[in-house]
Amino acid sequence: MEISVDLGENDYDPGSFVDAAVYAERMGFRTVWFGDHIFPWYHSGKRSSFAWSVMGVALEKTSRIKVGPWVTVPTGARYHPAMIAQAAATLDNMYPGRLVLWSWYWRGSKRTPILEWKLAEMGGKNGKVN
Repeated sequence: MEISVDLGENDYDPGSFVDAAVYAERMGFRTVWFGDHIFPWYHSGKRSSFAWSVMGVALEKTSRIKVGPWVTVPTGARYHPAMIAQAAATLDNMYPGRLVLWSWYWRGSKRTPILEWKLAEMGGKNGKVN
């Protein structure tokens, strides 16, 4: 079994999240997740950092731990899918194999992984398109 670390979001300044990723790597964890929500928004206290920027710094300051955004939603409401694709490709190019991309699509109150949603739209299931 592998246990990863959810570093949370918005509760600390960006440097603290980077320090936590460095510490998690030192403690032997393989993956850390950075919260990628815009809310709650704090107007002071160096909070509500942009997760994708913080992940890049964390990757630079570590050598083997994988990082990823927790709950990035590239369905156009917050991010255009092309922006997430470009950001992910850039980090993966600079730090090969160390970015973990997990994303959700919200349909009403149901949370569905993006891949499952896209495959369902194409008439597929179980990782295959009909």
